[in-house]
Parts: sequence; C-alpha cells; structure tokens
Amino acid sequence: MAMVITFAEPLTSLVFRRILRELEPTTFAKGLTNRQPMQMISVNLNPTAPQVQQSVASGMQFQKQSLVRVNDDAVTNKVVEELIADPNHILYRNMNYSRWNNICSSYWDMSSEAITSILDNVPIRTIRLEYLDRFFYEGDPEQATATGAIKQGSELVAPHIFYLTDLWHSHTGKLEKTDGENRRLFQVNIDMVDMAGPDSVSKRSIALMSAVEDRFAGGGMEGGTVGGLRATFDDLHKQVKDLFKSVVDDNMLAAVGLENG
Repeated sequence: MAMVITFAEPLTSLVFRRILRELEPTTFAKGLTNRQPMQMISVNLNPTAPQVQQSVASGMQFQKQSLVRVNDDAVTNKVVEELIADPNHILYRNMNYSRWNNICSSYWDMSSEAITSILDNVPIRTIRLEYLDRFFYEGDPEQATATGAIKQGSELVAPHIFYLTDLWHSHTGKLEKTDGENRRLFQVNIDMVDMAGPDSVSKRSIALMSAVEDRFAGGGMEGGTVGGLRATFDDLHKQVKDLFKSVVDDNMLAAVGLENG
C-alpha cells in the first residue's frame, strides 16, 4: 500500500530542512529508525510548461526493517514500512498492510506536523492511494490464466488475458471529472509474471496494482488542511476498494474476505 502527496511546486531548501526536522522524532517513535539520504531526478511533464524540466533533488528515506526467513538456513532484513520525503512529494509505503484505520492512525501520527508545514508553503498537485496485490498459481505455469482470479467482463480488464497462458499485461484506466477542471484517475495494471513466492521458489503469479488519484488543475490545490487530506484519503480508500472488487473474480473476493454485494 502506498499513499502519495505530490506538490505543485518544489519546497524551498529552508522549508524542506524544517520538514525533515519535524519527521525525525515522529518516524523514530513509530519504529522507522533506519534513515538514508537519497538523490533523485525529477522530470516535469506538465503540458502547459514551455519545455520538459528536469532537476536533481535530495530526499530522505525513513525505514522500518524486520527479520524474515528466506529459507531453512537463512534470514534477512526486509523493509516493511517506509516514508520518503523530498522537495517534490511525500510518500508512505506499508508492506505489512493490516487494517486501514490502523495504518492511517500511524501515518497521521508521523506526518501531520510535516504536512501542515507543507500545506502552508506549497499547493498540492496530486493525492494518490495505491495497492499492490499478488495471486500465486500453484499448478503448471504453462496452464496459468487469469480465470478464477480476475473478473471477466470488467471494463478495466483487457479480454485477451483469459485465454493467454504465457506472460501478459493489462494496463487500463479512466479519468472522471470531480469539480471544475479537477480529475480523478482510476487505474488498474495487471501483469502475469514469474517471481519467487513465499517459499522462495519461482512461481507464476498475477500482480494487480489498483490506484485512485485526485489531480488538481491549474496551480494545484491551495488552502488544504491535514483534516481535509485525511478525509480525501478515506474517500480514496473506499474508491480503490470498490475498484479492486470490480476487477477481481467473485470467488477470489470471497477467499480474501471481500464478498461482492
């Protein structure tokens, strides 16, 4: 699961340093004790800009790691939660997703103060909530299809995936008007891939990325509040849950406790 807030303009170095100071104690209190500086390239593809703009930005990665068993003889450290801040966006990932209310409570405890400072200084360009789910196929990989995992007839699923037994992609989406020129993006990316399963043995699997994103037109959303962002993410959570249910087979939904109805 990932929550992303993208800024309409980069934070100044002074504001960004303050954001990092505000995040240091709150992330540490939640167990994100591993800190790593980052260098990244940002590319502005805004169609209203006179040309593509590229810049290099410094960021900070706050991570929680946990020991996981790789096989009978070895364990390794794995990142299970992270918060990334840079002058262009703030991103939170949780790889051990439990319940939405629990995740949100922890996230806002960590980030509310920093996000308040962000909202005081820059407008918001996008707000995004994204989930990645994976379904492993236990039989012969050459017989694996989308049938039984993905819902046939969904408008956001390419029909060819139900008869192909090799690797494939189905990447679709739609934009809907919300208010004024603002848009809400509904995005579904489904891939049949080969990767290591929970037992470290390579298996054929279906990776399903479902996301809902609010895009603000013009100069972005100004005058936002932490309470308003929290309400938006709660709404995106309901929307992305409905999106997931619209593309996953009913029997699979029942198996994961999300019966359609």
